Amino acid sequence: EWPQAVAHHDEHFGAVAVFYGQIEVPLSFTHRADESAPKSLLVRLQGCKENSVCYPPMQRKFTL
Repeated sequence: EWPQAVAHHDEHFGAVAVFYGQIEVPLSFTHRADESAPKSLLVRLQGCKENSVCYPPMQRKFTL
Protein backbone atom coordinates (compact mmCIF):
# COMPACT_ATOMS: atom_id res chain seq x y z
CA GLU A 1 0.00 0.00 0.00
CA TRP A 2 1.11 3.52 -0.71
CA PRO A 3 1.19 5.96 2.21
CA GLN A 4 -1.23 8.87 2.07
CA ALA A 5 0.13 11.70 -0.11
CA VAL A 6 0.18 15.31 1.03
CA ALA A 7 -0.62 17.94 -1.59
CA HIS A 8 2.14 20.53 -2.02
CA HIS A 9 2.52 23.45 -4.42
CA ASP A 10 6.09 24.04 -5.58
CA GLU A 11 6.97 27.31 -7.29
CA HIS A 12 8.96 25.48 -9.99
CA PHE A 13 7.07 22.18 -10.44
CA GLY A 14 3.51 23.21 -9.58
CA ALA A 15 1.23 20.76 -7.77
CA VAL A 16 3.09 17.69 -6.49
CA ALA A 17 2.09 14.81 -4.22
CA VAL A 18 4.52 14.40 -1.31
CA PHE A 19 4.93 11.06 0.47
CA TYR A 20 6.56 10.72 3.89
CA GLY A 21 8.23 7.72 5.45
CA GLN A 22 9.28 4.57 3.65
CA ILE A 23 7.59 2.30 1.17
CA GLU A 24 8.31 -1.25 0.15
CA VAL A 25 7.28 -2.42 -3.30
CA PRO A 26 7.47 -6.19 -3.78
CA LEU A 27 8.49 -7.14 -7.32
CA SER A 28 8.40 -10.52 -8.98
CA PHE A 29 10.64 -11.39 -11.93
CA THR A 30 11.11 -14.44 -14.07
CA HIS A 31 14.29 -15.22 -15.95
CA ARG A 32 14.43 -17.67 -18.81
CA ALA A 33 17.54 -19.81 -19.18
CA ASP A 34 18.05 -18.57 -22.75
CA GLU A 35 18.13 -14.89 -21.69
CA SER A 36 21.65 -13.57 -21.30
CA ALA A 37 20.98 -9.84 -20.98
CA PRO A 38 20.81 -8.54 -17.40
CA LYS A 39 17.51 -7.13 -16.18
CA SER A 40 17.32 -3.57 -14.94
CA LEU A 41 14.90 -1.52 -12.90
CA LEU A 42 14.46 2.22 -13.50
CA VAL A 43 13.16 4.22 -10.54
CA ARG A 44 12.06 7.83 -10.97
CA LEU A 45 11.74 10.03 -7.89
CA GLN A 46 11.69 13.59 -6.65
CA GLY A 47 12.55 14.85 -3.18
CA CYS A 48 11.16 17.90 -1.42
CA LYS A 49 12.61 19.94 1.45
CA GLU A 50 10.18 20.19 4.37
CA ASN A 51 8.02 23.35 4.05
CA SER A 52 10.16 24.57 1.18
CA VAL A 53 11.02 23.69 -2.42
CA CYS A 54 11.10 20.43 -4.35
CA TYR A 55 14.32 19.24 -5.97
CA PRO A 56 14.48 18.39 -9.68
CA PRO A 57 13.20 14.90 -10.57
CA MET A 58 15.89 12.22 -10.86
CA GLN A 59 16.12 8.60 -11.82
CA ARG A 60 18.21 5.67 -10.68
CA LYS A 61 18.86 2.50 -12.65
CA PHE A 62 19.50 -0.78 -10.83
CA THR A 63 20.89 -3.85 -12.55
CA LEU A 64 19.29 -7.00 -11.17
